[in-house]
Amino acid sequence: MTEKIRILFLAASPKNITALRLEEEIREIEEKIWKGTQREAFALIPVLAVRPTDLQDALLKHRPHIVHFSGHGNRAGGVYLESHYGSSKVVSRKALTELFTILKREIRIVALNVCHSRDHAESITQLIDFAIGMNGAIEDSSAIVFSAYFYQSLAHGCSVKEAFDLARNQLSMAGMRGAKTPELFVRDGIDATKSYLIEECRETAERSDERKPGSASGQRNVSVGSIGDGVIITGDSNSVSMSKRNK
Repeated sequence: MTEKIRILFLAASPKNITALRLEEEIREIEEKIWKGTQREAFALIPVLAVRPTDLQDALLKHRPHIVHFSGHGNRAGGVYLESHYGSSKVVSRKALTELFTILKREIRIVALNVCHSRDHAESITQLIDFAIGMNGAIEDSSAIVFSAYFYQSLAHGCSVKEAFDLARNQLSMAGMRGAKTPELFVRDGIDATKSYLIEECRETAERSDERKPGSASGQRNVSVGSIGDGVIITGDSNSVSMSKRNK
């Protein structure tokens, strides 16, 4: 496998809205992926303090398979990014959907780990195979746990549906709020129970290798990327934080 599954982690916590523990979410995701039996298949790419001017560049530069956004959302389905001065700058649901329409490329999953993102996630599946959104407000601590266990399951080779269900189950087992808040939406014609991203990415990479001059059919090059340079390879209790991911 010459290509890793790239998770583009976009995060924003403007200074005029309740602070979120976004670095903690990155750390938890990194640790859970690193424990996975298929950890070498993933690359976690964090981009923090995201501004509207950063979105196109991040998608063009990293060509992600998974786009994960963590931060605050509003009831209209928009997300709050940061201005050049660190204050909130809302990006509308329409503008984000247009961006994914233009730059969907290899994107298989869009995870909107923000409050009130259900309808936006549902609409994204007209373009993208899978989308995760929240059907209301979700506490910061619950959002972190959900993310970490979703990617843990993917790193153990689970299907998208299994990973989603296990992440929600972890919230229930930990006695945390919001176990029913995340929702998974699937594009028509896609079976989430049979979608194994690692296998699909490997098959795509091998087909690409076979088309390259001088490449041996079926040959795989698997390497574990280094931690650093912004690329990382790879829950929480109710009492820690009660902040929610909406303004």
